[in-house]
Amino acid sequence: MPVKTTVRQLSTAVATAALIVAASLAGTGTAQAAGRTPMRCRTVGSPDDPAIASALRVLGVAHRNLDAPVGLSCTPMPNGDRRVNFCAPKNTLNTIAAVGQRPRGHVCP
Repeated sequence: MPVKTTVRQLSTAVATAALIVAASLAGTGTAQAAGRTPMRCRTVGSPDDPAIASALRVLGVAHRNLDAPVGLSCTPMPNGDRRVNFCAPKNTLNTIAAVGQRPRGHVCP
């Protein structure tokens, strides 16, 4: 893949992710308990985890609530699916990055 195409795709992904994370962090900085979508995320962790912090920094996001976990590169899953490792608000767009909570077992409350 040519370098220009890779850079363009990365720039688009970063811009989209910045909007998603910013929307997730708006308001109280935490997701509401009701209406969570079960997801499988490649990375789930604390915003102060070096990998998560680096991704948020690249996106230009300052995450203030260190108690709310962050999921990166997420895919929606059926609730109860054994691959569910994260729960995020239903309004999370494109699932590039989301603020939410860990499931109980593999079920989102």
